[in-house]
Amino acid sequence: MEGRGLVARAGEGGSRSSHRNRTGLTAEGRRTAERAIQVHGGNIRRCFLDPLTQEQATALRAWSEQTIGQFEPGWIAARPA
Repeated sequence: MEGRGLVARAGEGGSRSSHRNRTGLTAEGRRTAERAIQVHGGNIRRCFLDPLTQEQATALRAWSEQTIGQFEPGWIAARPA
């Protein structure tokens, strides 16, 4: 990934020979990740959500909101409509 310009590695203080390296996405790496997320989301929708009946989709949404609400109280009230 470093060779493809998707990530950059730098040692502590910028020295590559340091034992403690930091790695992060480059601008191209971030764009690539964002594109992959969009494609993956589209595949999930197409393969798993689009085939649901309205009743199934409503039940899945209610279950999902209940589950997320257990971990993030106030999430349902704060989420965009």
